[in-house]
Amino acid sequence: FTEVCKLLKINKVNTSPFRPQTNGGLERSHRTLAEYLQHYVDKNLNNWDYLLPYAFFVYNSMVHTSTNFQPYTLVYIRNTD
Repeated sequence: FTEVCKLLKINKVNTSPFRPQTNGGLERSHRTLAEYLQHYVDKNLNNWDYLLPYAFFVYNSMVHTSTNFQPYTLVYIRNTD
């Protein structure tokens, strides 16, 4: 695992368990996805798993203020257009 992280230039960061504040960026992305789903999930919460791929697509297609890029663009080095 460590070698793969080095190869892909991934900086692995350990955070404290049960303390979401230590991993703010990831927690913010989870909250954003939950907000997207909130608007479209039926009242019995039966279809959230069907909608999740669409929520991910929207999230990854939006320009993020922290990077000024779409996450999709950063991963695949091309736009979603």
